[in-house]
Amino acid sequence: IVRAKVNATVDYGGLNAQLQEQLDAKQAALRRLEHKVLTRLSTGHQSVLLLERQVKERTYEVKEANVKAQKAKAELTALSAGKGVGKETELARKALALERTERTAELARVMALLKDTPELRRIRDRQERDIGSLRQQLINAQAELEVENSSSLARGGTEVEQELLVGVARNLGNLALHFVGA
Repeated sequence: IVRAKVNATVDYGGLNAQLQEQLDAKQAALRRLEHKVLTRLSTGHQSVLLLERQVKERTYEVKEANVKAQKAKAELTALSAGKGVGKETELARKALALERTERTAELARVMALLKDTPELRRIRDRQERDIGSLRQQLINAQAELEVENSSSLARGGTEVEQELLVGVARNLGNLALHFVGA
């Protein structure tokens, strides 16, 4: 009789609305954090894309130089098989070899610049700090949900409500980790 009276006084609709508001507020905070991180990363991402494009251009130029060198080598073997190597052919081969060496050195220099620039190091460090901060905030939000869940049970919540809260907290945490990891 006492239990029925206690359950009759619990406003499940209000409790559900209150929990939904809390969930919405936490999701909004996570969205704001996600937006903040993505805006910070976008500028660094643009510079990385620019550097990658430059590397691809240099790689293409090196491939073109290699193709020219192969053609020159084929001409050289054809000439040497027929008439012998002339001075012009030898000079052309040396010029192509020199050009190829220069292009390869330029590509190596650009790739070295891409791998270890202070700007990229700063971007990586900032990104790692932001991810760590987001993970900590996520852990704090999950802990807060668990505290609310336990206090809800202490106030007389049912097992279904507890399972619902735990499920929502896990889903929220998994979504946040997915966004942080992506």
